[in-house]
Amino acid sequence: MLEAMTCGCPAVVSRGTSLDEIAGPSIRIDPNDSSSIAEGILRVLNLTHAERENLLAEGYTWVKRFSWQRTAKETVASYEKILEQI
Repeated sequence: MLEAMTCGCPAVVSRGTSLDEIAGPSIRIDPNDSSSIAEGILRVLNLTHAERENLLAEGYTWVKRFSWQRTAKETVASYEKILEQI
């Protein structure tokens, strides 16, 4: 999902999953409801040019929050916090 946003693709994300937690600006669907899935896909296909550009810009900005470097720093910080408590 983050890869799609980085590449300028709108994301259609299942509600109630781990992706829903980090999805940011995306279209949410119920993965157990075929009508919801179809509506999500149709919503992407029917976006106006302005809506699509806005969604993609928001998605690209959102994705910048995630990186391996940031993940590593946050992991190390968590370990250091635990070590301080020992």
